[in-house]
Amino acid sequence: MALVAGKNTLSSGTGTWTFVLPVDTAIAIDDPATRPPIPASGVVPPADLAAFPHVKLTIDVRNDGVHLIDVRGDETTNFPNPPDSVGFTANVEIDVINDTGHALTGLSFTLAPDRTPIVTPLNVVPGVIEYGETINADYPFFSAVQPVTGLTETLYSPLGQPTTPTGPATSIISLAGSIAPGATVALTAIVHETEITADNNFSLSVADSPVVPQFSVGDQTTGQTFGAKGEAYSGPVPAIQDQIILSGSDNYNVSPAHGFCFIHTGAGDDGIDVSAVGGDNILDGGTGSNFMVGGSGHDTFFVDDRGPTADIWTSIKNFHSGDDATIWGITAADFNIAKLDGQGAKGNTGLTFSITAAGKPNANLTMVGLTTADLTNGKLAVSFGKTGDLPGLPGSNYMLIHST
Repeated sequence: MALVAGKNTLSSGTGTWTFVLPVDTAIAIDDPATRPPIPASGVVPPADLAAFPHVKLTIDVRNDGVHLIDVRGDETTNFPNPPDSVGFTANVEIDVINDTGHALTGLSFTLAPDRTPIVTPLNVVPGVIEYGETINADYPFFSAVQPVTGLTETLYSPLGQPTTPTGPATSIISLAGSIAPGATVALTAIVHETEITADNNFSLSVADSPVVPQFSVGDQTTGQTFGAKGEAYSGPVPAIQDQIILSGSDNYNVSPAHGFCFIHTGAGDDGIDVSAVGGDNILDGGTGSNFMVGGSGHDTFFVDDRGPTADIWTSIKNFHSGDDATIWGITAADFNIAKLDGQGAKGNTGLTFSITAAGKPNANLTMVGLTTADLTNGKLAVSFGKTGDLPGLPGSNYMLIHST
């Protein structure tokens, strides 16, 4: 390997790539003139990976914060020319020097595409990283991540969920532990980026703090409990800061570390609890039967009755003044909506909306601690509506329950 100091371009896949560096970062690149061809299968033998370009980045961290490096491909790397571009692949060493004058508690390394939103991660073929025409994940990712002595290493998907070398491809690496003033931390991995329908430009950011889980997630189906970072909220509601979006049919229990969060779970029977935090939150249980607990702020609860395949029964607890609950997919004309007292699970009974229609699964929503009297004494207001149509996306009917 013959690294050339100051060189900031390399050839990879179908084009040439340029590193755009901050002033505190030095670079050296070894870009071999030839390398073994990518097999037709798209699977690169491990022995051949050493023949791909090598990049050494040295980041001198003098101030706390984020250090951003952009990696940009020329036009020959962009979809649709060619339609199946072979993107960026390189062996990368990132040396981080702690020149802040104080000890650090960790580092995080994040790869991000230029475009948003990030597509839900596709699973990497177990045990094998594929390059070439085969797409493992539609975003930049790390592979072959080497451990760093003395620091605890955790891998995350783009949505901030913990992953493994054979799980959803890693785009965030967290290193936790004490890093003394003047010490150098060296992280080595392979970085790859090939996107299906966009340019292949991406960024690498290095922050001198570990990824801090914003959500506690208990997967009741697998028995696993883990901390999830989540991601910045991308929706239209003001004040909401972070979000976590869980998909699939596993049964999850989710709680945030702070308020002003959007929490969405999938098709399982889930629990969402924001009672330990303040702020305004959005609790979206998705489909399935869910138990959602509000906090001290003004919370919004979503129940999805758009095409369920089985009966659902969702309960909402700590529904108080300023809160809203929306049941998606129903109208006053097409459904029979009965209001009943004292229904629900033992210890969590209350006003229950029993929603039925011929040929459709039943849906029940229990408002724990409330009664039918609250529908006439001014405590609760019920209305119906429909969201506006968007291009290619028709609006949705809904019933809104507001606590005055």
